[in-house]
Amino acid sequence: MKIRWKMLILLAGTGLLPLALMTTYSQTRGRELGLELAEEARGVIIDAAKRELQQIVDTNGELLWQQGETITLGVRMQAREVERLLASPLPNDPRIVPASRFDDESDLPAGAILSSMNLEADADGAVRSMYISRDTQAYHLAPGVRQSDVADDIARLAPMTSLYASLREDLDEHLRWQYTALESGVHTTYPGHGGYPAQFDPRVRPWYIEAKEVGADTWSVAIVDATTRQVVIPVVAPVHDRDGAFAGVTGADVPLADLLHIVDLPDEWRDSDDQTGTQVMVCILHPREETGEIGLGIWLYQGYGAAELTWDVPIDLAWFEADEPDEQAALVEDLLREQQRLLDGLPPGESTARRLRYNGRDYFWAHRQSAEYPEVLIVVLVPYDEVVEEAVLAEAAFRAQVIKQMGIMLGVGLIVAVGIAIAALVTSRMITLPVRRLAATARRVAEGDLSARASLSCHDEIGDLCAAFDTMVPKLRDRMQLRESLALAMEVQQNLLPSAPPTIPGLDIAGRSIYCDETGGDYYDFLDLAQLGPGMLGVAVGDVTGHGIAAALLMTTARALLRSRADLPGSLADVMTDINRYLAEDTLQGRFMTLFLLVIDERRHTIRWVSAGHDPAMCYDPAADEFDDLEGEDIPLGINGDWRYHEATRDIDGQGRVVVIGTDGIWESRNPEGAMYGKAALRAVIRSHALLSADEISRAITDDLAAFRGAGIQEDDVTLVVVKMLSG
Repeated sequence: MKIRWKMLILLAGTGLLPLALMTTYSQTRGRELGLELAEEARGVIIDAAKRELQQIVDTNGELLWQQGETITLGVRMQAREVERLLASPLPNDPRIVPASRFDDESDLPAGAILSSMNLEADADGAVRSMYISRDTQAYHLAPGVRQSDVADDIARLAPMTSLYASLREDLDEHLRWQYTALESGVHTTYPGHGGYPAQFDPRVRPWYIEAKEVGADTWSVAIVDATTRQVVIPVVAPVHDRDGAFAGVTGADVPLADLLHIVDLPDEWRDSDDQTGTQVMVCILHPREETGEIGLGIWLYQGYGAAELTWDVPIDLAWFEADEPDEQAALVEDLLREQQRLLDGLPPGESTARRLRYNGRDYFWAHRQSAEYPEVLIVVLVPYDEVVEEAVLAEAAFRAQVIKQMGIMLGVGLIVAVGIAIAALVTSRMITLPVRRLAATARRVAEGDLSARASLSCHDEIGDLCAAFDTMVPKLRDRMQLRESLALAMEVQQNLLPSAPPTIPGLDIAGRSIYCDETGGDYYDFLDLAQLGPGMLGVAVGDVTGHGIAAALLMTTARALLRSRADLPGSLADVMTDINRYLAEDTLQGRFMTLFLLVIDERRHTIRWVSAGHDPAMCYDPAADEFDDLEGEDIPLGINGDWRYHEATRDIDGQGRVVVIGTDGIWESRNPEGAMYGKAALRAVIRSHALLSADEISRAITDDLAAFRGAGIQEDDVTLVVVKMLSG
């Protein structure tokens, strides 16, 4: 029965009670109920906001630590490479230019471009785009240092360009400069740029001194970059010569704004233009010089104004001080307790947002500490009134509604007022109790209890709502579990692909795979053939029918079989035959995989391959401007376990030859009009970019494919491997 019919029957069947008694009773109960609901709504909204704030800080703090670890690992790699180069013979053709050439537009180095991401400020404070080059490093000499005295150091650091460029592929948006400074007074930087003050000497900069004193990689204090006048965080590591003596420092500058903007806050909590609004900072538990007591130093915060700072004056460490000393002492005590817990190897304690007063305003404080750096914490301060704004509005709305309803009731006539009062009392029992029960169940679900059920037996709209709610919760749980499983599967599969191509003299190698779903069936791998001799490269590219979880499982199985079989004796045909036999035994009917297995012997200038139903690889000779397809005659893997595969061999010589192995997701890709990309377009891209590196060729292919597809949806996985012969 509908609620409106219940109310009609109720109103028709009720008797009349004295007007004064019912009016007084209804007003009192209405006010109490309204205030109770308003206060309850306020508390629920505030608690939810506190949980959301702490969850945001926990999630983004973990992301910030991971990003910091990645940057630190890159700097360590720089240090190892610099030490190797300092102990190596001089290179034959060092490519490095003086930084002063970037300041003279009439004598710019090759590859120099104006970069809107890098701005320089002149002596008058005017800001403009500066010239940089990703093709080379630039060197600057400290005052009093003669180039003839340090020419060998400059030459030895020139090969660092390739490592710098490689590290920037994944970290470009988080790095400003990568550099190396030596005790001899040489300072090299990448990308190459100018703008150095004449008196710039890296050996007296805080990051150089700190790395030298600490003797290990470290995140230095914030500084103003000498060339861009922007606030950056140097991540540095010391380097040593072949005798183990200190030789200098290598590092990278992380822009402060980019680092702290990793913390993603809701739009309603962002207020970066107001220093009393929402604030994001990195703090450190550190002894105060004046008292020796542990204080809370503000290591990084968004309030640095680079225009008000000079490049050669260090930025002093600020201190976080709550307005109330008791709140400050309790906060530091809790942080030290959590730090000791992490140092003892225990899991992090449960953190919750807390309320405190800072700079004359009430805030919610939320922080995140990590086991790697327990003395460092990510802090977000959100003004209390912004967090509770929704709760205040809800409370005010409840109060206004109660007052309005009481005014209406007082204006109604005697008999109608008595009837409405009685109906309201009875109806509140019939409707409010189920609604409260449903609201309580909803709060349990919001807090993460997906086993909560309303389980009401009403046969009206509220009952329908409860039944729909109880049906929704299990589906929500299943969907969350499915999303978690897909995310884990994507992470596992992405980790199975090579993180970087192998380094083999005489060969330039690149590979990439772009999936159209969370998981895919495309696969590529580089096989370790060092046991067969130098200059040997093994490449595998495969494509499983379909995509998604099933295709990913079959791809993973084939990868494991290939890697385990590649180390055993036998020809390529034997390897493919064995893999096919095992796949055919375990693969469901209708599932199969194409695979192209290639071995390049750079010393003998030969290639060997087996194609299990895969499209031919393309071999392009730029000298003759000819394409040669590496075809095969065998069937895909998993169809017939008794099939014997055949190996093909060909001599390949001539500097600059390019071999491209891809999957059909490239040439079968379609644009919104339904036209297919085709192999002719692929060959055209290879021909026009053949003089570039393997990585640039592969990027050119995927960029051209994306431009062709336009707004269309990628319907299949795209995978390719490019191998370029560097010697004839």
